[in-house]
Amino acid sequence: MPDRFTGLLNRREIHLCLAAVLSEPPVQGASTAVLLCDLDEFKRINDRHGYEIGNEALRALCERMYEAVRDNDLVSRIGGDQLLIILE
Repeated sequence: MPDRFTGLLNRREIHLCLAAVLSEPPVQGASTAVLLCDLDEFKRINDRHGYEIGNEALRALCERMYEAVRDNDLVSRIGGDQLLIILE
């Protein structure tokens, strides 16, 4: 079940995917990167402009992050303003 707010993978799903990636034997010449993105000062957007604008900004950011990765990479929202990305 995706994150209902952004449509990205949710915390549980990304942890399952990460466990699966890490359990596979390494492929010579290939690498995997795990990125944790935390939006600094995001609370200021909500405080200054309201939650509706903050929600739209968060959704737009998530959409851009999803569009920026390759088809086999994974993007998830693991908490309020935190994203976890797996690049294989």
